[in-house]
Amino acid sequence: MREEPYSPEMLEKYYKMRGRAERQRPKPQPAAKAEAPKTEPEKKVEAEAKKVEAEAKGLELWKGKRIRVYMRNGEAFEGLLNEIWKYEFTLQTSNKTVLIMKHAVDYVEILI
Repeated sequence: MREEPYSPEMLEKYYKMRGRAERQRPKPQPAAKAEAPKTEPEKKVEAEAKKVEAEAKGLELWKGKRIRVYMRNGEAFEGLLNEIWKYEFTLQTSNKTVLIMKHAVDYVEILI
């Protein structure tokens, strides 16, 4: 009969020395609780919260979509919204990429 090279005490000492306690088993996850159906006022509050969240994200929601940007000087650009930063964004038009400063935008039309 072959003996194991390390006793359980030696392994425990080794694990403690290496900064680990005994082998950790994953903790069981609690069962998901069933939610009660939402009332009409709760649904309205949730819809309003989603709307506020969408407004906060601004252009991020339309990244990768086609938009038309109307500038304060009367020009309009149409293209694919590529990248968005704090003060500007890029628009891929049919023949070039345009960097647009947000403060120069009058309004944006989404072309879905």
